[in-house]
Amino acid sequence: MICFSSVVQANEKTTLIIGHIITQTIQNNNMDHQEVITNEVKSIGHNLVLNFIDNLFQNSSVILDGVSTTIKLDVDSVYKCSLQGDYKNKDCRL
Repeated sequence: MICFSSVVQANEKTTLIIGHIITQTIQNNNMDHQEVITNEVKSIGHNLVLNFIDNLFQNSSVILDGVSTTIKLDVDSVYKCSLQGDYKNKDCRL
C-alpha cells in the first residue's frame, strides 16, 4: 500500500507541474520547460529506484529462500547422478 500511495503522490506532483507549465506558457512568462520536465523525469526515476530497493529488501528473505532451494536442488541432482555410474537417467547432466 505504501508503494501505491507514493505513486499517487508522484502523479499529483506531476499534474501540478504540468499545470504550472501550461499556466506560464499561457501567460507568456519565460520558463525553461525542458529543464523542468527533465528534473521531473529524474525525480520520478529516483522515486522508482527507491521503491524498488525497499521492495527488494522487504522480500529479500523470499528471494534468498528461492535461490537457496534452487541451488540445493541442483546440488542434489548432481549428487544423485554421480551415484548412478554408467547408467544415467534423462535428468542427469553429467
